[in-house]
Amino acid sequence: IINIFLSSKSLDNCFIDIRDVVITNSNYRSGSVNWEKTSCNVPKFFNNFPVITQGFIAGDIHKNTVTLGREGSDYSAAIIANILNAEEVILFKDVDGIYDVDPKKNDLAVKYDFLSYDNLSVILDKGCNIVHHKTIKPLSNNNIILKIKNFNNLEAKGTVIK
Repeated sequence: IINIFLSSKSLDNCFIDIRDVVITNSNYRSGSVNWEKTSCNVPKFFNNFPVITQGFIAGDIHKNTVTLGREGSDYSAAIIANILNAEEVILFKDVDGIYDVDPKKNDLAVKYDFLSYDNLSVILDKGCNIVHHKTIKPLSNNNIILKIKNFNNLEAKGTVIK
């Protein structure tokens, strides 16, 4: 849909079917990434910007669609960013960033402006579910900055993790 919209406005873009790029095992509901094959594929497909693709899904070696499991769309971004050694990834959520407690349930929630990946892991272990651990690993391994922003409040500073 985004590819068609941008093209209708004469805006350059390239649609890539992510199932041809991110390769996993055949575990349909929670595919495990084959990093060797995926690392070979990503630079071939992501060399013409801007690229429009899907998140949450991948393909197996038999060309079957596989899902990446919980928070798979965020994980898709992290996989691609890791392989391309991106500077940053921005994930848009329905809150202004990462908080000490759920801001939808507690008006006294305090937002973190900055976090380290180590601190984020501690917060995730305490039950914060804004980002999944599997998304964090490929980003922290390459020191890629992660920003959590609110798609309903683009002016909010969000949370920066590095």
